[in-house]
Amino acid sequence: GSIDKYENGEFSAWNTLTGSGTAADPYVINDALTLYQIIAVGGCNLGVPQHFVLGSDLDLGSVQWVVMASFVNSAGTVQYKYTPFAGVLDGAGHTITGLYTNTTETYAGFIPQLNGGTVKNLHIRNSYVSGATNCGIIVGGGSGTVEGCSVENCDGTTTIANGATIKNSYINDSYYNANGDDVAASAITVDYTGNSNNSVWYKGGLDSLKPKLVNRADAMPYADIDGDGEGYEYTTNDLTALKQKLLRKTTHKNVYGDVSRNGITDMRDMVSLRREKIAESDSNEWTALDGFWRNLKNGKFEIHYTDTDNYDFARKLELYFAEIIGVTVNKYK
Repeated sequence: GSIDKYENGEFSAWNTLTGSGTAADPYVINDALTLYQIIAVGGCNLGVPQHFVLGSDLDLGSVQWVVMASFVNSAGTVQYKYTPFAGVLDGAGHTITGLYTNTTETYAGFIPQLNGGTVKNLHIRNSYVSGATNCGIIVGGGSGTVEGCSVENCDGTTTIANGATIKNSYINDSYYNANGDDVAASAITVDYTGNSNNSVWYKGGLDSLKPKLVNRADAMPYADIDGDGEGYEYTTNDLTALKQKLLRKTTHKNVYGDVSRNGITDMRDMVSLRREKIAESDSNEWTALDGFWRNLKNGKFEIHYTDTDNYDFARKLELYFAEIIGVTVNKYK
């Protein structure tokens, strides 16, 4: 439905949003129109900057995007007065597509102008920004911060942001490191260790020369194990890449492999991926294609140890398989 007024301090839809606008409890945005309105009012309520987070990927193709001129509706009422963005927008790794803006104004972009605001963990694809004196796919101009963001397959300007400090982000083949320096892809420090909470970049597998952002991998439906930048289904390449990673093969050591989404890459992820790849479509059961997994599934897996073996380790194996597979493992001495 329409909103009568959403200029700064008069946005009538705050109470319709989930969240309270704080850093700990940001407002959640799940549709293109609300996102448009939030950017138009500068991310502020009565002049106070608010915190926002995207709850999903969004296609902006149905929305004529934000411009800086005041918008007057058909009744002659000022619908909004544009306010430069001072809030914090966290994309949470989600992707924006379909953004289109072509204006002769001073600034144009997903956010035309920043006023000390922050955009982070946001990815823009298949969009177009052009025409203004200062164009940026994510930020047209102004002061603030762009961090953990990426732009690919976009036309018009080749700039990610003007005026803002850009950290751990990239547009096409132009990368910015943690210090905000514009560097080559080879200069990016890839720190993925398997604990996504402490990592920013990953690479490896099929696309080993281009670092990618962990926050996007976290938001994709499936883990981007083979490093091709996509996580919309699992392939045999993902399975191969995870095996190579667990075997510490150099060519695959940095790939994102947290299939189970527990923040750690280990054998649990191999089990989760195996289940995904060989799951039966009409049930929650899974079938194994080799003897080890078939016997484990059928409860025929046994641990044999002797006096020279370590019972504690045998017990750990028993508990481990019981946890990740849900089967009883017998021990024999």
